[in-house]
Amino acid sequence: MTYFQLLLKHSHKNEKIPQLSFHHKKNNPQIKKLYNYLPLQCSLSQEEIALAQALPSWIWNLKYPYDPSHWKEEKEPHYHNYHKLVHSVAPRILKKALEDAVFKTNVNHPVIHYRLGDVPFCRNSVHHLNRYSFFLWALEKNTEDNTVIIVTSNKHRSKPKMKQASLSYLQDFIHFLKENGYHPIIQSKSIVEDFATMVFAPVLISGGSTYSFMAGMANNQTFVSSLIGQEKGQFFDTIENCDWMYPHLPILHRDIASYYDMETVFEKLREPEAID
Repeated sequence: MTYFQLLLKHSHKNEKIPQLSFHHKKNNPQIKKLYNYLPLQCSLSQEEIALAQALPSWIWNLKYPYDPSHWKEEKEPHYHNYHKLVHSVAPRILKKALEDAVFKTNVNHPVIHYRLGDVPFCRNSVHHLNRYSFFLWALEKNTEDNTVIIVTSNKHRSKPKMKQASLSYLQDFIHFLKENGYHPIIQSKSIVEDFATMVFAPVLISGGSTYSFMAGMANNQTFVSSLIGQEKGQFFDTIENCDWMYPHLPILHRDIASYYDMETVFEKLREPEAID
């Protein structure tokens, strides 16, 4: 998102990005290779320029524009218009970069990104588990394919105890999908290869992760996300009426005493959706 913030901020003024540098990623050769194919400027259509020019200037300084809780009170209609702009530009930029860097892949089945590892154990206010009924509903609404690719990893920022517990959460999710007639295929490749799988998926279902969110912005087929927002005490700060983000509340941390009490959490994951 940082890259697209810079790209759109400068491109709608017909300027180049002054500098493209992501030092924390340079140790990964695949990411470095992909960044080499990202342009410092892109041509925008008249509609895209109009969208960009209509946005308030403070938007270009947002650190986490994907998260509605970081926006000021005038979320409507700016949040929707900003992401309409990103979703218009990102597919042609990222798909071409992935293809030029030889990461393009043929994906024939719907993809679910199931974020594990440090989540949910770190209790980050913007990362939550989603009830299984969200994924089931998203699949039934958007595809007739009963084979589904689950992109996941238990290694992201995780400690040994988290890794082991993540495997239990994944196995329970797999069991649920099988109970409902689906045939899950687990995929855990490199960060760029998994990203490409999500970008080129015929249907991408995200549980609210920033990783799959950006892939969803670059996916111009079908992208479905659960509610994105921030848990603030008894309140979940989010956005309404977003056509790619559905009003299904995640399981909030306040309702879970311990994520290592997995049998209790598994029961909660099978509860019907809570819609706020």
